[in-house]
Amino acid sequence: MGWDATKDFAAPGSLVYLRRELVVWSDCVKLRYGCRPEDSPFLWEMMEKYCRDTAKIFPAVRLDNCHSTPIHVAAELERGIKMSAGSCLWCVGAMHAVQHMLRECRRVRPDIWVYAELFTGSQEADLHFERQLGLNALIRESMQTQNPGDLVWQLTQFGGRDAGALLKPLPARLCPALFYDCTHDNEPAAKKFTPAAALPFAALAAGAAAACGSTRGTDELVPETLSVVHERRLYNDYHPEAPLRDPNKADVGAGTSAKKKAGHAATALEKKEAEEKEDEEQQQQQQREKRTVEITWHGEAQRVVLRGEWDCWQKDVEMERCAGGFRCELREDAHFVMQVGGRQAVTKEAVQYKYVVDGTWTLDPSKPTATDSQGNRNNLAMLPGTRHHAQETLPGLLAVRPTLNSLHVRLAEEGFSQLSVSLQSDDVVLLQRCNPVSLECCYVLARCAYSWNAPGGPLPEIQLSGRITEVPLVASLFVGGNALGDFQPNPARINGLAGAAQVHAGLEAVASWTYSSETGHTTVRLHDFPPGSVAVAFTEPERRALLQQLEQQLQDTLSRTPALLAPASPAALNSLMFRCNQEETDASGGKRGVYDVPEYGPLVYCGLAGVAAAFDAVRMLLPRDQLQHPLCRNLVDGIWLLEPRIADRLLSGVYAQVGALVLSRLPAASAIAPTDSSVAAVDPLLLHLLTATLQFYGRVPSSPLVWGTQEPSLCAGLPHFTTGFMRNWGRDTFIAIGGNLIATGRYAEARAEILGYARVLRHGLIPNLLDAGNNPRYNARDATWFFMQGIQDYCKAAPEGVDFLQTQVEPKYGVHASQLPEQQIKTLADVMHHILASHAKAGNRGFPATPRDGAAIEINGLLKSALRFVSRLPENVFPYKSVFFADGSECMYTRWASLLDARFEKVFYVPLAPEEDAEYFLEPKLINRRGIYKDTHKASTPWADYQLRPNACIALAVAPELFRQDHARSYLHAVEEYLLGNDQLGLKTLDPGDLQYRPDYDNANDSCDKAVAHGWNYHQGPEWVWPLGYFLEAKRLFFDDSGAPAKGPTSPHSGVSTAARRTLLSYLKKHRDYIRTDVWRSLPELTNHSGTSSSNLHFVLPLCGDRAPSSELPLWDPNLRASAFTCIMSVCFALRADIAETAARHRLGDTIQGVFWPLASSNPPL
Repeated sequence: MGWDATKDFAAPGSLVYLRRELVVWSDCVKLRYGCRPEDSPFLWEMMEKYCRDTAKIFPAVRLDNCHSTPIHVAAELERGIKMSAGSCLWCVGAMHAVQHMLRECRRVRPDIWVYAELFTGSQEADLHFERQLGLNALIRESMQTQNPGDLVWQLTQFGGRDAGALLKPLPARLCPALFYDCTHDNEPAAKKFTPAAALPFAALAAGAAAACGSTRGTDELVPETLSVVHERRLYNDYHPEAPLRDPNKADVGAGTSAKKKAGHAATALEKKEAEEKEDEEQQQQQQREKRTVEITWHGEAQRVVLRGEWDCWQKDVEMERCAGGFRCELREDAHFVMQVGGRQAVTKEAVQYKYVVDGTWTLDPSKPTATDSQGNRNNLAMLPGTRHHAQETLPGLLAVRPTLNSLHVRLAEEGFSQLSVSLQSDDVVLLQRCNPVSLECCYVLARCAYSWNAPGGPLPEIQLSGRITEVPLVASLFVGGNALGDFQPNPARINGLAGAAQVHAGLEAVASWTYSSETGHTTVRLHDFPPGSVAVAFTEPERRALLQQLEQQLQDTLSRTPALLAPASPAALNSLMFRCNQEETDASGGKRGVYDVPEYGPLVYCGLAGVAAAFDAVRMLLPRDQLQHPLCRNLVDGIWLLEPRIADRLLSGVYAQVGALVLSRLPAASAIAPTDSSVAAVDPLLLHLLTATLQFYGRVPSSPLVWGTQEPSLCAGLPHFTTGFMRNWGRDTFIAIGGNLIATGRYAEARAEILGYARVLRHGLIPNLLDAGNNPRYNARDATWFFMQGIQDYCKAAPEGVDFLQTQVEPKYGVHASQLPEQQIKTLADVMHHILASHAKAGNRGFPATPRDGAAIEINGLLKSALRFVSRLPENVFPYKSVFFADGSECMYTRWASLLDARFEKVFYVPLAPEEDAEYFLEPKLINRRGIYKDTHKASTPWADYQLRPNACIALAVAPELFRQDHARSYLHAVEEYLLGNDQLGLKTLDPGDLQYRPDYDNANDSCDKAVAHGWNYHQGPEWVWPLGYFLEAKRLFFDDSGAPAKGPTSPHSGVSTAARRTLLSYLKKHRDYIRTDVWRSLPELTNHSGTSSSNLHFVLPLCGDRAPSSELPLWDPNLRASAFTCIMSVCFALRADIAETAARHRLGDTIQGVFWPLASSNPPL
């Protein structure tokens, strides 16, 4: 009646009974349970006892008629019908009672299996009941389908992984089904559709990847729904070894005899019908006499003839030449009529024959074969359209039911876990079950019989994967068209329609087939497959034994993958997993780049991560669409993807033993990720970030760290800053070194990077553009201070500690490296002292889009951090205590640090209250935002000092002692309010309230607006990712676990509570989703407003303009570099001191293991 299945139609306020809208069932009574036991104590107690008794006896219970049963009382289990597998509990009460009664059942049997008949018509309503009652399965039924397409949809919804489809992480699944061909209270196939529909329904239910069931009477073709209340007859008994005659035959014969005894006379109409039937039979006989079977032979020969059983193999049947071989026709009247004793006998449906090729008797194994009584194997020719007749065997489906039951159990026990169901024609359904390990497949082919009028047209050709090895069942169910009209119920025994399933000896009775070794497929051509027919066949690949041996070897190798990869360096892992097009072209001398998939485009990486990312995109498609994806089609066409881009990475060096594994499972290969259990305990985001670090550190011939060597280096960003003189940038390297190399425990690599830059110190500056030391460019004053911070971070984390400062350095420029030529540079400590002693302001050619020529706040913070570090070093490591100013006066390092402590707040802070302005160095008329820190001090453009930017976050993170608690928190609140939004990956580089704010970067903009043309607004609003890491570190230092102000700046490596981690990691929700789904497996350098992409973007990810994914650009310079994710990752490490320490003790390679989506080499279509 269209009622909401979750509402109680008997509850107070309902008018269902008053309006007589209730559909009355004569065998059910609605009892009023109420909402609690006190509402009806006797009823609740009686049902509790009933449920407990039921649970003691049966391992499973069925809830019947659950729909329209309200959830607060419902499991009024009014009547129990004992079944072989469990008890049927009828629910016609309120849902609270159901919940209560099920609890009683589970107290007795905690693992009781509960399934329900629940046809609400809504998945949402079904889910509501499943959650409330804890259902294990829902009953589903073939009888509820309306056509073959509907049946296919039902079969695919329940159980089994899609055959040939890639695995999905956490795929959505419906509640498991108990799939019936017909339930006890619905119309059987004979009444609702046709009697012949019963066999396809039963076969497809047996092949389904779900629990299956049936109802007694279905197999006997009982045409009426048997009443569970009033039926008193018994079922017939059948002995499995001595099948009885059809029990209906005697009844039908008796009825006919009675008619004759009554003197029934044929009417004129009956005579006419008899004549028409006789004419029809004569026409059919004439058509049979004209039927022919074409026989062909493909191959080289001079003469080919046939010999066959039609004349006891005596005479030749000549074959004539045709295109591609020889052909002839076998006629029904000449070759299928057997002669016995000199007179014509019966027409055979199939005859055996052999080819005689140039005098040699030959068998064609690609065509149907059979074995004669002498054990000879011959080819078999079948007549088209042969009509079958029911035999006197077990009635209905009883002859095939044991086979179907055994098939269902076998498919489950032997691991046929993948399922695919397709509609081959209007009424032909093909169900495929695959074993992903052995590559065996089971096919259930069924021709449905929803109506008496079968669809016209030829039967389809069926493609099966592999060679047919076994045919457990081929059968057709024949029931006469007048069987329903002639049916007479037996008063003593339950009987069904006159008809039975004819079980054929083999597939050749209904089809011919050929196997192609080139494609590995068998083509089945149906020729006698009427509605109501089924065929079951098993196939296996041609080289199954070899594949099984390979599978075992791969499993053994997989178990040893972590040990095999442990010796690998980060540069080697970079080559295995990543390398963008520019790097691969450089490394191969221009011989190859990334693989370009036709109709899809180039992959982003040459290594495994590029393939994995592409398959992850395919993985999210519907299973039916996956194999049509250009990448899958390309793999089917050939193995160009594997060679040489993947194979040469895997079949050499430390990867030789794992090469076969990856090559065989390439469609499922995912990135190799570090999965140290202590790291995994923090957050999966950290695993993605750790894996991404391998993207940037690698060996590129044109860009070594030191010219003339093959030393790997840390690139600035992908894909534009990876080769040649543009690969290594000082600022980006030392922003990224903490998260990329130091936090991950790659100390040897971090050490080499520091020394590689230290050797080209000149005039107290570290180059921003390294160029392997050939032509370094010194055009960024902040690069030197990030370099100093990198040395400090390394000494704190690496095992050698501050002894690293005694490492020898050979400066390229000798005495010209410093403005203090009298002091030679021999060690890294000397380098640090010379930077502090002789660092001078550097001028830049040209006019940068965003000049910051004043005292930048982050540089002052980095300077204070460096002074704090060197002031505390022991004299034997760092013997310097002071520097000399230009006027010749000496200043101790400790005093320099104290001066910064005393003046920093007064110079940079903008107070909330205007009356406090006199205490600070301010120009009140230029103030645009209060409660913040100025961006610079004494810039050439005075108003630029007062812009709100995220740069102060860097100073807060590296030198928190410079800041007052309340001022720092006020600034961080302003950053969060004005520079950070819910949809952002990074921080806005400028206050949206600033007149210079231009948030959308577009390098292709060729307009006359200087503010945005050609990316002029690079640092005037676009949202940069890497400063967010410093912002979160500052939040960690200045706020306690609850988000309230901390008592003081905490140590960067102090423990952080779960509440604080949760708060800080909540800022990274979008990063988590982005890096997981991004084809580059990394984070972008920046985005436009609210995380949007630019219009001239050429990447399939939300980046800005033509900038590279994963490349990082500083806020204050138009030159772009360094990775975004490393600053984010450093925060993740800082959130757990024990994680940071664990990573510091172990090399990444020591804890790497291969992570592969288990898609399988076992997917036959791939």
